[in-house]
Amino acid sequence: MSLIEKLTPEQEALILVYREKWRAIALSTERIDREKAAKAVKAAYIAIDFDI
Repeated sequence: MSLIEKLTPEQEALILVYREKWRAIALSTERIDREKAAKAVKAAYIAIDFDI
């Protein structure tokens, strides 16, 4: 398996887009959907075979 050593110009440009997207998500003060969050956590636990 080889490692990526250099990004394409398109990939470099997308870094700014994704950085802003995730910054907005991280700083959001909107309420979360608790049911959706609980389902996501359960799915993650199942994916790593963690007994709840």
